[in-house]
Amino acid sequence: MRWYILPGVLFFTLAINVCSAAQDTVQVTATNLPPSTTTNVRAVQTVNLNLFRYNAQPNVQDKTSNPPTPPVGIMPPATGGGGTPNRPSAAVSPPGAAAPGPPATGADPLEPLEEAIKGEEMSLSNLTATTQDLLNNAKLATACFNDIQGRYPQLLLTPQQRTALVNDLNNATNCALPTPQWPASNITAAINTGPATSNLFIQLSAAVAAEDPKGTLLTRHITAQTALVTLLTSTGAATLATANVYIGAWQLRRTATISATDAQWSPTVALTCHPQWFGKTEQQVVSILYYDMTASTPSQQSMTLLTNSCLAALTITSGLGFSTVRSSIFAFTPKTNKSVSPPTTTQVIGYASDSRVVPLYLGAMNYEFARAKGLGFDVAGGVGVSSSSAGTTSDFFLGPSFAFARRAIFVSPSFHLTQRQTLQDGYAVGDAQGSLTSVPTINRWRYGFALTFTFPILQAQ
Repeated sequence: MRWYILPGVLFFTLAINVCSAAQDTVQVTATNLPPSTTTNVRAVQTVNLNLFRYNAQPNVQDKTSNPPTPPVGIMPPATGGGGTPNRPSAAVSPPGAAAPGPPATGADPLEPLEEAIKGEEMSLSNLTATTQDLLNNAKLATACFNDIQGRYPQLLLTPQQRTALVNDLNNATNCALPTPQWPASNITAAINTGPATSNLFIQLSAAVAAEDPKGTLLTRHITAQTALVTLLTSTGAATLATANVYIGAWQLRRTATISATDAQWSPTVALTCHPQWFGKTEQQVVSILYYDMTASTPSQQSMTLLTNSCLAALTITSGLGFSTVRSSIFAFTPKTNKSVSPPTTTQVIGYASDSRVVPLYLGAMNYEFARAKGLGFDVAGGVGVSSSSAGTTSDFFLGPSFAFARRAIFVSPSFHLTQRQTLQDGYAVGDAQGSLTSVPTINRWRYGFALTFTFPILQAQ
């Protein structure tokens, strides 16, 4: 039986190799793109997606006749940084309460008016400076994000680029500046002090005419209020509103990129093939759907990675098995009768060898009719050869089969039909040799149970 050892070792090695190949995950990296076609791949991992610049994720399209649909979760956000601020309206709130009446006798009658106008001018100065600071910060933050975006334009990064990107985002101080919030409410509040100041002019009309005949105070008041209204409705509001959305969105992306896990940087998608009828095939197109968030209007783009061919229903396999069909070789053997004295020895029909389990080699065809993850359910039929009492015999098998590790190994409990050497009718083991010159044997068909282990040698595509 030693001739079975070498094929067994070879098929066992083949099973390990095929099983390993079936379980491999294809990795797509910036420096190692996969082959355009693969077979029986379990999963695809895209390594180091550029999470900062792109909204991207792998996508599997099971039927090439259907266009891929955008996966949920990668549509570009409509707003960022707390939403898009509405552009302030030029309308102001109703006038505030009237200022107190004229001052007491002996006090400077224009002092309250001058203080109110100074307050308007101070508010105008402060709000103008605040607006300019916000515009400067917005310009710095925008330039910071534009710079980092331009440094890493690739969809897939190398490990070195990924590390450098995270370091740049951590150390970019200008990128962390607060989002520029337009001070519309403060400007409106300053504008709303105008009616109260105007009421003071009316109440102090005689004193104003006497002490300020050239109308200097009125001019200052009108100038401050006009400048405040202009500031409220200036292009700075639109500029800061746009910058608010841009910076807020990229700050969210900056935070998400810095804190991303390895699974987010390198997502894996499983490829699940489905049972097909005989003659039908299935392919899976794997691509990356992505949005370039630096575009003014991001649109969906696609990068095709590979096409995976699923294994078809029919697989031709080869391997080893064990049969429980008994194999016996008959011969004349001595039998001693110890019940007489002296004991006598005669030749009787007996066994030269008697095997309850017989190894065999076979080839089979496996047809898959159902599948559950990595386990396949097949019908298997095949033929084989074995060395038995009948010589080298032809063997036939039929039965269910279970495919493991994505059809890398098939285990089949089978009905086994084969030929075996048996005694001719009328003879039995233990009969005396008598005048017989040879044991009267004949080859007959016998059946029983066999357990086979086979491995693919030809897979229909």
